[in-house]
Amino acid sequence: MASPGGLPIILEGKLVGAIGCSGGTGAQDAVVCQAGVGALNRR
Repeated sequence: MASPGGLPIILEGKLVGAIGCSGGTGAQDAVVCQAGVGALNRR
């Protein structure tokens, strides 16, 4: 069963990995993951 807190990492249109966070609520984990993916996309 999927739960919030995990996101794919897509660079230049290709799936290159995923990021997962745990420790808070599902909503909090999702926000942290989105920030991590956003940081990668700014590079």
